[in-house]
Amino acid sequence: MQPKEPVELLYESDVSNLKIFHEEQYRLLYSTGDVSNEKFKGIFNAILHSMDEYAYKKLLINIGDMKSTTLISRVWLLTQFLPKFYSKYEGSYWVTIVNTKNLLEGITIKLLAKAAMALGFSIVVSFHETVEEALDVLLAYKD
Repeated sequence: MQPKEPVELLYESDVSNLKIFHEEQYRLLYSTGDVSNEKFKGIFNAILHSMDEYAYKKLLINIGDMKSTTLISRVWLLTQFLPKFYSKYEGSYWVTIVNTKNLLEGITIKLLAKAAMALGFSIVVSFHETVEEALDVLLAYKD
C-alpha cells in the first residue's frame, strides 16, 4: 500500500518532516542525510506536541536515506523523549521502521529500539525493507 496524501504537515526542516494521516490514523516521520541534535529533537518534540491533539498510536519511521544522528540525540530519546511519550498514552504503541542503509547507524537504531522496549514501555517495533511493507504491517495492527 502506498501512503495517501497527508492531511497535515506537522514539522519540516531541510532533513526531516513529520506528516499525519488522519484517515489511517498514523504519523510518518522521514529523515535524510545527517540529522543534527537540534533537528532530531525538533521532529520528536513535534510528535509529542501532536499527541495532545491526535491520539493515534501508530508511527512509521522512514530513515532509509538518513546517514547519521548524534549520540546525544539518541541518549535524549531514551532519557527525555520516551518517558514523556509514554506518559501521554495508555496501552501499546506500534512503530514500523524502514532503517538506514548506513550499516553502523542501522545497528545503532536497532539497539536503540531494543533499549526502548527493554525500559518496560508497551511498544511494538518492527523493521522493514520498504515503506509499502512497513505501512502494510503498521495498518494491520489493531488498537
